[in-house]
Amino acid sequence: MNPTYTRLPGVRRTPVSKDTLWMADDHLLIAHSNRISEKFQRVYFKDVQAIIFEEPDFTQRKMVWGGISALLLITTVTLAFSGYRLSAIFPMVLLTLPLAMFLTIAECRCYAVTAIGRYRIGALRYRESAERALAILTPILMEAQKKEAPVAGPGPTEVL
Repeated sequence: MNPTYTRLPGVRRTPVSKDTLWMADDHLLIAHSNRISEKFQRVYFKDVQAIIFEEPDFTQRKMVWGGISALLLITTVTLAFSGYRLSAIFPMVLLTLPLAMFLTIAECRCYAVTAIGRYRIGALRYRESAERALAILTPILMEAQKKEAPVAGPGPTEVL
C-alpha cells in the first residue's frame, strides 16, 4: 500500500537544508533533507497527544545580529570611501554571515508530542504557515483522537 501524500503549508529553507511537512491518510511525515542525506519521521494521528506552538522571544538575538551587520556595513562603507577600496572587500564578505543569521531566525517553533517523544516540525517556522497547517490538521487530529466508548461486558470474575 503506497500512501498518497499531500504537502502542508510551510517550508524551511537554508543554504544547506530544507524542511517540509506532508500528510497521509493516517499520519504526518516530517521531512528534513540536506545536501547529503534525508531524514523522515512519521507521526501517526492517533498517537499525537498535543501540538505545541511556541513563540520564543528572539528580540535580543535579532538586535545582536542586526548590530553586527550595521557595524560591518559602516566599516565597509568607511573603508570604501577613504581610499582603501581593496580593504573594504574583507568586511563586505564578513557582512554576509550576520545578515544570513539575522534573516534566518525563526519566528516560532512547532512540535508534535506523542507518548514516545517530542518531534520538531521545522517546516512550521512562521506564524502564518503554522496557523494554516494547524487549521488543516486540527479537524483530522480531532477525528483520529475520538475514543470509542468502552463496551460493557462481564466484569472480572472473583476467585475465592
